[in-house]
Amino acid sequence: MVKHFQEHFDLSGDWRAHTCAVAFEPNPKHSTRHREIETAYAKKSWRARWLSPAAVTNFDGEVDFYVDATEVWKGGPKTDGFGMGSSLVPKGWRSKGGKIGQVTVNIFNTNKLKDVYRGVDVMKARKITAVDLSRYIKPICTMKRLNVTTVMVKMDIELSEYIVLPKLLLDGRLCCIDVLLIEWHSWRLKGEPSLPEFERVFTSILENNPSCRTKLIELDDETYGTDGVPVE
Repeated sequence: MVKHFQEHFDLSGDWRAHTCAVAFEPNPKHSTRHREIETAYAKKSWRARWLSPAAVTNFDGEVDFYVDATEVWKGGPKTDGFGMGSSLVPKGWRSKGGKIGQVTVNIFNTNKLKDVYRGVDVMKARKITAVDLSRYIKPICTMKRLNVTTVMVKMDIELSEYIVLPKLLLDGRLCCIDVLLIEWHSWRLKGEPSLPEFERVFTSILENNPSCRTKLIELDDETYGTDGVPVE
């Protein structure tokens, strides 16, 4: 992640004065930590903001977020872990080969589903804020037309990329993004061959559209959970 930041941003002079970051994190477990980081950064005059808990999707409002209570990094099923399997899509739908259409219904109708992992009830539904990413970046697109900013997006949103990216594309805002670092999650939804096909077509659209300069880079970077760097 750092190397991409260094490659695409101008780090000469007082670069912190003209660089800002906004992050969305849907898991309520991390909100306190994010407030601490935000406060520590503010003391250093670093412009960073966490919207937490909030999930990016293709509409504004509320949505059910399914918190995975297992400590998946340690093999589970310890409860109240890091929550790496958390998603707008409950694990039961993924493991049973649910279709993307069913998942979409679940996202919008906020059904209360229960999932069991090795005998432990691990998926806990929480109501959180839903943010339409396309609507959110509209002002940024205006700045892009003035050629005054570089925009990098790191997208690791656990299957929601398949509803967020089409809306960005249809709204004409995808190309406001200079660099899109993404982790695809089609492997999480077994039995849905349209997702890998979507990835192929989406990548082809970007690569073959000379008027869109968005650079797509596949990246799975989880170092924020293991770097051990103190807040202060």
